Amino acid sequence: MKNIIIYLILILVNVLQLNAQPFTYSGYVYGANNQGLLDIPVSLYGKRIDPYEVTFPTYNTSLEFNVGTPVASSDDATHGPFNIGFTFNFFGNNYTQFYIGSNGWIGFSSGQTTGYTAAYIPNSSSPKNVIMADWEDLYPGASNIYYKTIGTSPNRKLVVNFYNVPHYTCRTNKTTFQIVLSETTSVIDINYSSKPLCTTNNATAGLVNVDNTNVVPVGGKNASLWTVTNYSVRITPSVPELTFSLKGVYLTNSVGYYSISPNLDAQSYLFEVRLENLSISGLSNAEAKYPIQMIFNNTPMNSKLYYQMDINNDGRITVSDSYNLFGKISGIFQNWGFSPSYRIFTSSQWSIINIGTNNLKITYPGSQSITITPINGGTTNFYVVRTGFTN
Repeated sequence: MKNIIIYLILILVNVLQLNAQPFTYSGYVYGANNQGLLDIPVSLYGKRIDPYEVTFPTYNTSLEFNVGTPVASSDDATHGPFNIGFTFNFFGNNYTQFYIGSNGWIGFSSGQTTGYTAAYIPNSSSPKNVIMADWEDLYPGASNIYYKTIGTSPNRKLVVNFYNVPHYTCRTNKTTFQIVLSETTSVIDINYSSKPLCTTNNATAGLVNVDNTNVVPVGGKNASLWTVTNYSVRITPSVPELTFSLKGVYLTNSVGYYSISPNLDAQSYLFEVRLENLSISGLSNAEAKYPIQMIFNNTPMNSKLYYQMDINNDGRITVSDSYNLFGKISGIFQNWGFSPSYRIFTSSQWSIINIGTNNLKITYPGSQSITITPINGGTTNFYVVRTGFTN
């Protein structure tokens, strides 16, 4: 019967996850010939808005996991309250007692769900006001969970151990980890001796606040398949970031495609996608001759050609444009101050420029950098017109 319930819950979780996913973004960077550009850097900037910072310290191999006061447990159960031994601050609230969930978490509120199917947090089906080390369908018995408070004030620690806990559907797969709460600093450490996989069962690690409005998932471990051995996570109270910082640079492939997947949770960050600081090089003599060929062949002008070949920005394409291109190639014009080496356009701008028959540089001057406020899972295409390049 439980397997049928698991199947039904998995369907429900997949529906609920539609509104909460790891951050991803993608798109293409095209040239003036509508072909993808290779190795164009697309930058992701992020600003963490959660009041915790997640780091990964070196694992201590001398840790003990089968010590402390035993808590006899069973399938899908909660236990407590137990005394922490000091005052612990969690998401701005102070607590002196805690609860243990048999499915891999501890928390600070009574009456939390005993649900055994890991959901992507934030999620209405998850327990609240909890620290999840390994939220999945665990099956502890009489001698698998322990807790103890160690040390002296003001540096005491609460240690909650899950020792050799089997998974409900993988009884020979044993999970061993501990959650450590530190007095004064309110730092949370999660130490995993062993967290194996159980077929296709997902697991979640992270924090959920008292009303599910703020979560801090551990990267890569949010309702996903994961396994670790001798692995530590530290979650430290921290002031949310006030400014955006670089989280990664993603190069386009041979067809101009970029794919951003930074292993960061969309709930925890604000993001910006930027196309900036491009390095455009490689002009050839053949390209420098192109304006002259256009004149001799009486090539019909269009907006795209102006962006590429009107080097001196005089609204015409003449021999002087070839002169400037040769000056750039030969090194005479070191700074090439006549025109930007490239212009970036959005898809809507490019659709007008690509078919325009006039010089539209005044109306659509283009940019040296573009910043997009992305929607999680969305896509944006950029168009880069490289001055002097025939593409």
